[in-house]
Amino acid sequence: MNKSTYEPTKYAGVFSRTDNNDKKKFYIRYVVGGRGGRQVFECLGGAEAGWTAAKASLERADRIREKTKSNSAKREAIKKASLEIRWTLDNLWQAYQEAKPKNNSNRNIEKSIYNQHLKQPFGEKTVNELTTMEIDRFRNKLTAKGLAPATVKNTLEILRRLFNFGEKQGYYEIPRTLHFNFPKVDNKKTEFLNDEELQRYEQAIET
Repeated sequence: MNKSTYEPTKYAGVFSRTDNNDKKKFYIRYVVGGRGGRQVFECLGGAEAGWTAAKASLERADRIREKTKSNSAKREAIKKASLEIRWTLDNLWQAYQEAKPKNNSNRNIEKSIYNQHLKQPFGEKTVNELTTMEIDRFRNKLTAKGLAPATVKNTLEILRRLFNFGEKQGYYEIPRTLHFNFPKVDNKKTEFLNDEELQRYEQAIET
């Protein structure tokens, strides 16, 4: 068997692939938006995690139903979810941590930045209670402390990431008027801080 190919199963839109370590994974393919819409092809997981072709087929059906919900139904579901819990940044942070792999390399850095900078000013606020002006003032405050533009950008990126996470989970819709104006950085790609840079970062914000 050619391990670089995807093998169709007896279920429509479900494929399997065995990698170089002889581990089988299952994939699904479906179209969003009807004929001529966007094609989605994604990996669900491996047999060692309990995935089978039949289970993948059921998941595919669920994904199709979810993706093809009418906009009005989607808005109604979001409204209902938002009434069940007040999604403050602290609540989002907790849900985000539970959903994120514990071995993620940026986990400790994100936690430090959240506790040092984001929790105090924004922890009790929801996305609908924040304005672009307030986020701009927050950015200027970080800059006034002498933090590097890349560090300020990382901090704002975590804030945006949490709000995006909540929207993807269906907790709310981010207001169209909310924008993040990131500081300009010299390098084209901003990476998270390494351990040494994180220590300097924590020392700077404690002064």
